[in-house]
Amino acid sequence: MREKMRRMSCIVYMLKFKPHSIEQITARINYITGMDYHRSSIEKDIAMLREDFECPIEKNEQKKLVILDEYSFIDKLIEWIEFYQ
Repeated sequence: MREKMRRMSCIVYMLKFKPHSIEQITARINYITGMDYHRSSIEKDIAMLREDFECPIEKNEQKKLVILDEYSFIDKLIEWIEFYQ
């Protein structure tokens, strides 16, 4: 679970600054973590961010993912932890 949280944190950080494709996200996370994650793992992380963490990830006109609204992954993570206590 620790690795998943780290990947999701990286995804949020990346998408707050500029749009990325799934391939770009996967390559960057593989580089940052030094691990070799498959695209499907990253897609599952993004799905969890959208569903469980209410992250406003959207696709732009170039079909890249981006977060345009204010969003705090830490605040949502704390809410998520408190919900399951």
